[in-house]
Amino acid sequence: MLFYKNDIINLSKYVSNLNYLDIGSRGEINGWFKIIKNKLDIIKFDHDENKILYDKQGIKKFYLTENPKQSSLFKPKKNDITTELDKTRLNYRTIDVKVNTLDNEILDYKKQIDIIKIDTQGSEYEILKGGMERIKKDMPFLFLETWSEEYYEEITLFEEIIFEMRKIGYELYSLDYASEKTVDLKHIFKKNIGGSKLTGLNLFLGPSLKYLMNEKDIERKIKMSFILFIHNLISFSYKILENDNNEFKKQLKKNIEKRIKFKFFYDLMKIFNYITRYKIFENHKLT
Repeated sequence: MLFYKNDIINLSKYVSNLNYLDIGSRGEINGWFKIIKNKLDIIKFDHDENKILYDKQGIKKFYLTENPKQSSLFKPKKNDITTELDKTRLNYRTIDVKVNTLDNEILDYKKQIDIIKIDTQGSEYEILKGGMERIKKDMPFLFLETWSEEYYEEITLFEEIIFEMRKIGYELYSLDYASEKTVDLKHIFKKNIGGSKLTGLNLFLGPSLKYLMNEKDIERKIKMSFILFIHNLISFSYKILENDNNEFKKQLKKNIEKRIKFKFFYDLMKIFNYITRYKIFENHKLT
């Protein structure tokens, strides 16, 4: 979505600040979050700050890995096919940490949550479970980095998370790869080529379109429309405001008309953005 950064910035002028729970990012703001960081009212939860979320309150073992970004409440698992990535993941020490539920931690937080982002190396399901009462109340958009195979022992995989969230009215708006691996055959060939197996996914989950269209709070509705626009779900973005009259909608309509008029240019930029992103991923892919 970064190929239309200026469109996002211009539309953001008509959007109130977004109440954002950032769980497990270790203080980093990347991607589209970085573009609108001046619009984010952030509450952070990370093990560096001794704020570790789970589905219950108490003491739990924490696996602190050589690369801190791979640390988890679940024990790293050695798979049949290992990658360079596993060298730092499997080198860990354990510590005891205090854990608490999201519902408990934000009991006194009065604002309505707009976005929850979770990247916690396997405990995404438990965190959602421990915050389910507030999630059902506020119905925020959810951005989750999840797994399609067990990089950590006994973790809940992405399809089970989607299934559970559907029960409370959530839908999958998009998904993208978060990690992948390939078999290392450099001892036979000069380099590894060919496709890789998908092992991790970024999920974008949110309330149904019907729910968003029926939202009574226009300020909140604009926020939701804006988030959909950022992710190039433009028709959805406009649809939920179709029967409203406000400055954001006027600007959104102008933007859509511009996108239609200069579709060829936007398509070229999209291809360029994809190629650039793919090259970056290939350069950092560990096999």
